[in-house]
Amino acid sequence: MKKQISILLLYIALLLSLSACGPDKKLKPSMNMRSLSEKILDETDIDSAALVDENAINKFLEGSGIKKDMLADHSINVPTEDEFEMLIILEAKNDKDVPILKHGLDYIDSKYDNQKNTGSLIITKGRYVMLVNSEDNRDAQQIFDSSID
Repeated sequence: MKKQISILLLYIALLLSLSACGPDKKLKPSMNMRSLSEKILDETDIDSAALVDENAINKFLEGSGIKKDMLADHSINVPTEDEFEMLIILEAKNDKDVPILKHGLDYIDSKYDNQKNTGSLIITKGRYVMLVNSEDNRDAQQIFDSSID
């Protein structure tokens, strides 16, 4: 009887562990963060965002808690002087950094509160986190969601 109970408990534990591990979200094979950002920028009305140069990323992320070595990939498009629109998409190297990236994007977004004309949207899907500030937030979200399986 004890053996049967032990086997049953082991079986239940195995089922629970398997159900807790959902499929890992991945960007579609033909895309990377840069191409996803370009797709969003092309298909929405976000036209005043400028790509942050690789050498300036650490300075841009300063104070957010996000470190460049946490990122597997990234695309950071910030407001130009004419209009305020922003699109930042980050991919965490591992799952434990996703909350840090989300919190960091919230921090970055709050730095621009007095310049924004519209509300921002921060979306997480798997290890991907996106901050978008535009009148086309929902369209950007749909493209982001459909690009990650």
